[in-house]
Amino acid sequence: MKVASEIDISMTDLKQHLQKARSSNETLYGVTSPSWDALSDDEKKEFLKKVTEFAGKRGLSKVNLLNYRGRTVAFSNKYRFEVLPPA
Repeated sequence: MKVASEIDISMTDLKQHLQKARSSNETLYGVTSPSWDALSDDEKKEFLKKVTEFAGKRGLSKVNLLNYRGRTVAFSNKYRFEVLPPA
């Protein structure tokens, strides 16, 4: 079983709303910080675009952002960006 590899985001502005990031196959998985919940939907979409650009530079084509409970709060691929309502 392959484990997702850690991605260092400490020197990026992604750390503003992500606690950590990992990659597996073609997907970047990010765990959001509590600050994510305070963002408006438009701000969340802008941040998701930044994460997607960051992932693309590393050869990753998908992004899945999870909250501290492990629930998906946003995802993207080259065709769509989606921010999900709080669960």
